[in-house]
Amino acid sequence: MALFHLAEIFASLQGEGPYSGVPFVFVRLSGCNLACEYCDTRWATFHQAEGKVYLPRDEIRTLPNPVSSTMMLETLSVFRAPWLCFTGGEPMLQSESVTEILPGMDRFRILMETNGTLFERIREELIDRVDAWSVDYKLPSVTGTDVRNENRQFLQKLEKGKQVIIKAVYSDSTRHEELNELFRFASDYYRFHRDMELVLQPMTIGNNVKLGKHYPRLFEKMSEADFPVRILPQLHRILNIP
Repeated sequence: MALFHLAEIFASLQGEGPYSGVPFVFVRLSGCNLACEYCDTRWATFHQAEGKVYLPRDEIRTLPNPVSSTMMLETLSVFRAPWLCFTGGEPMLQSESVTEILPGMDRFRILMETNGTLFERIREELIDRVDAWSVDYKLPSVTGTDVRNENRQFLQKLEKGKQVIIKAVYSDSTRHEELNELFRFASDYYRFHRDMELVLQPMTIGNNVKLGKHYPRLFEKMSEADFPVRILPQLHRILNIP
């Protein structure tokens, strides 16, 4: 039986990427293999004694960790949103457990939100079942670490994935050569995965979103791109929702 290290389960509007504003159930799994400087859920990078479930009608339930697959599916059965997002922490650390419960989640469309480094944990069952992958492309000047090689290997293993969203957080500290390399990679990737989109996300502090000094150059590059690309802030920060 699969066991999960659960941080929390809650329902809210999707706050990032092309599905912003769509109702989702979020399953936040704890534990992460990175320590990005801009992480806004640092608490979830560590395993908790209990996971919290924010049920409809403002009821809160706690589940002792680790949580069984049976309990996970029973808990998710009360939620009615059409989409479910596995997020973290880093959910691909628990890819085997996620894979085991997929047969019991037929009523959900599934989004996997990942830092895109654990390419060796991608399973064929996940590629077949996950409807959309939101994969971070970590710019070193923003994250404080360079895992772009792992990001590229991860994305290459998703060649048969249904939809791939490449998400890159940028700030005024982002270097032009990083952006140029990102756009080159996205253009190359789009040639063999036509259901790909690049989402540029300005770093948000609190609910203060600024396009930043790179916006004029980014707008120029976006206008010339041969693949879908857009700039989107974190909607949930602006709306002040989970």
